[in-house]
Amino acid sequence: MSRRRLRMIRGERHDGCAIVHVTGEFGGDRLLGLRLRDTIADLALPDPPNVVVDLSEVVSWDARGLGAILATAKRVFAAGGVLKIAAAPDDFSAYCAHARMPWTFHETVEAAVADFRSAR
Repeated sequence: MSRRRLRMIRGERHDGCAIVHVTGEFGGDRLLGLRLRDTIADLALPDPPNVVVDLSEVVSWDARGLGAILATAKRVFAAGGVLKIAAAPDDFSAYCAHARMPWTFHETVEAAVADFRSAR
C-alpha cells in the first residue's frame, strides 16, 4: 500500500487540550466523521473540550474530510470548547476561509497549543 493511500487518525492529550493528528488522504471514507469522533472521545477531553486538529501530514482532502471536521467542531462548540486547525494544506485553509468555517488556523500544532495556554 502506498504512503499516499494510508489514512490514520491518532489522538493525544497535551497541556490541557486534545490533539488529533490526521495522516494521508483525509476524505473518501464515509466513516471518517465517526472515526474522528471516536478518536476524540477516547481521549477523555478536558472541560471545556479544547481540540487541535493537526493536518500537517494530510496529502489530500475532500468534502467528507471537511464534513468530519465541521461535525467535530459542532460537538466541541456545543460543549463550550474551541477547535483549532494546525498546519492545514493551503488549499484547505483557503477553502475554509472562503466558506467562513468557524475555527481558527495556526501554522503549527505548537502555535495552536500556545494559543490555548495564553487564553487561560
